[in-house]
Amino acid sequence: MAEEKTVREKNQEAAKKQAEAVSQQKNKQIMEFNEKFEGLTKRNQDYMFHLNKALAEKNYAEREKVVSEMYNELMEKQKQGVVANKLYGTVNEKVEAILAGPKKEPKMPTLWELSLDNGLMMLALFCIMYAFLGMFSKSNQNAANGGIITLIVTSIVAGVGLGYFYRAMMPGQSKRRGWLNIIFMIAILMVVWVAAFGIVAIIPPTINVVLPPLAYAVLAVVAYGIRWYLKKKLNFISPADFRRNNQN
Repeated sequence: MAEEKTVREKNQEAAKKQAEAVSQQKNKQIMEFNEKFEGLTKRNQDYMFHLNKALAEKNYAEREKVVSEMYNELMEKQKQGVVANKLYGTVNEKVEAILAGPKKEPKMPTLWELSLDNGLMMLALFCIMYAFLGMFSKSNQNAANGGIITLIVTSIVAGVGLGYFYRAMMPGQSKRRGWLNIIFMIAILMVVWVAAFGIVAIIPPTINVVLPPLAYAVLAVVAYGIRWYLKKKLNFISPADFRRNNQN
């Protein structure tokens, strides 16, 4: 038993010494790397010291590269009176951002994505409108245009039309397509929309069923929920935001 205990203690002591050696080596590397922060103000040096230490403790593989890039940026920015906290946020926030990796940039939506997005938005808006019409109208006659087929057709046509328009208006697209071509395509879409209304109007009410207001309200929530989910899933932003980001 005594021999067992001695062997166990020796193993524990050896493991402890090895851990201390690794820790000392890591601290030595950190201190040597921190010497590169010369030229920074005291506040910025302190920030970079703690950031470098935190990344080392997390065993971040590209620590030296990231810290060197930040150091070079700070050397330039501090000439304008910029401090690290203002530029990067707190040390913890910056470390979390580095470990999380670069954010995925929102992409320019395709025509079908814009059509789907706008179609669902129009579906939600039409559903809300029909729900109110159903609640306040005294007879279904006043809400005849709110049939389910009318709702679907108008949402699809409006979605495609708006999708094409927004896509055409994005930076670089209008010059490539030409204004006359854009106006011509929009005119065609308007004709298609009017024709769709005309076709739907001849569908008998027994097929183009008018739903109760509550059903329209539920459909509005569902359509908006699907739209929100798909925007997150497909990772695209609205045309207005895309134009703003592109200009910046």
